[in-house]
Amino acid sequence: LRFAPHGCRRLFPEEPAGSHANYFSGTDPAKWRIKVRQFRRVVCEGAYPGIDLTFHGDRGQLELDYLVSPRADPGSIRLRFEGGGTPALRNDHGLQWDFGRGQLSLDVPRAFEKHGDREVEIEGVRYRVKGRTARLDLPAHDRRRPILIDPVISYSTYIGAGAAAYAAA
Repeated sequence: LRFAPHGCRRLFPEEPAGSHANYFSGTDPAKWRIKVRQFRRVVCEGAYPGIDLTFHGDRGQLELDYLVSPRADPGSIRLRFEGGGTPALRNDHGLQWDFGRGQLSLDVPRAFEKHGDREVEIEGVRYRVKGRTARLDLPAHDRRRPILIDPVISYSTYIGAGAAAYAAA
């Protein structure tokens, strides 16, 4: 699984995890990456016009948060799935993608209007799927306020199963 936003003005890590990882891919040691620093969050500024995307972990799950600036269009957020299988809406309005080597689920996203220090939930957020692309559909909300959209990703296999299966956010 690979997330690749359509545009990032700036990509930067936040909150060092204090650990490192090693990546041994193939037999050529020149291509191996050793002691790669780990971070708890990675932010993609400008993933979509007026929208930043943050990747982070929460209770053992990978999460992505979209921070939608006032007057920006949350409908511009698109998830593109490539590789095996086609994404489908679940009965609970979440997304499911069976890609051959496993399954990826995106729970129904929660969205919140930010009112200073308070957050007011926007009820009725849905995914819309057309072919291999899904988009977010938010009901009426105050477009003058920033919005936080919080979909949770869950999966039932090894993520990173190969270049043939990935999603782009």
